[in-house]
Amino acid sequence: MVCAPSRMASSRLAQKGRQRTSRQKPGPPVSRLLLSRRSSPLLLAGLLTVLAGLFPAEVPAQECPTVSRCISQLRFGETDTSRERAAGILGERGDLSAVPYLAEALKSDSGDFVRLKSAEALGWMRSPEAVPPLSAALKADKRERVRETAAAALGRLKRMEGVAALSEALAADTDYNVRRASAASLGLVGDPNSVPALAQALAGDGRAEVREQAALSLGVMKAEPAIQPLIDALTKDTFTQVRRAAARSLASFSGEAATKALAQALMADPERAVRREIARTLGLRGDRAGAPELVRALQTDDALEVRQEAAVALGLVGGDLARDALTYYASQSANPDVRRSAKDALEAIKPDKPAASR
Repeated sequence: MVCAPSRMASSRLAQKGRQRTSRQKPGPPVSRLLLSRRSSPLLLAGLLTVLAGLFPAEVPAQECPTVSRCISQLRFGETDTSRERAAGILGERGDLSAVPYLAEALKSDSGDFVRLKSAEALGWMRSPEAVPPLSAALKADKRERVRETAAAALGRLKRMEGVAALSEALAADTDYNVRRASAASLGLVGDPNSVPALAQALAGDGRAEVREQAALSLGVMKAEPAIQPLIDALTKDTFTQVRRAAARSLASFSGEAATKALAQALMADPERAVRREIARTLGLRGDRAGAPELVRALQTDDALEVRQEAAVALGLVGGDLARDALTYYASQSANPDVRRSAKDALEAIKPDKPAASR
């Protein structure tokens, strides 16, 4: 006959069962074992041996003791991350001996971010030897981010030899970020020969971001052929940021045509942000031919910020008309902000130089 276990025996059996179950549960995480004061040296040594096998044995690039060691890491590193870090460190150190190896990595490394970092590093080298590999990558790399980085690097180099590749990418690359970076870099290089490529992009690129950057780069050029493309963008482009960029860039140019276009757009543009930029540009150009439209903007524009900018611009332009208008609005405007702006602008007007006595 099988006897039922007593209550005390059942309790002991249950306790043993819990002990067995607890022994089967996962142990504490490795980090707790490493940090525990009760861990034995042998246990710690064993855990460290296991952990060491989980990671590459090579020295991380941020610990490269020499340029040669970083070059070796770039050439032979077993992981994309290690080669990428080596390229970044070489770019920071700026040692020109690394240029051929960065160029080779940009051309042939299988890691996208390795090529990207190599392009970035070449841009910091300031070496003419970096232009050909960057130009080749801008034209042929399969990844848009790498081509964009190559375009930006060519801009940092500011070498005329890179203009052809940048102009070609601006006209033909399928990614708008690459085209925008190419337009920005052409502005940094500042070669007047790139005006036609920038003008074409300003007139016809399908992305407003690219047209905006093309307008800003044309303003940096300060070349006469850039004026008409900027005027066309100011008066015809359908995107606010493009017209605003065109207005800003026209501040770099003098001449009746630009003044007339700016004055007309100040009265006609539907966007207050554009009108405000136009008022600012007319003030910076200092052409008094635009003063009548600035006075009208101060008098009638429905945007307070445009009226205030017109007052500031009149203070920069100067002359009798500007002084008379600002004197009136400094005391008679119903808007206290306009009165304040007119008063400040009036104080900024410089007296006209007296005519030389004969």
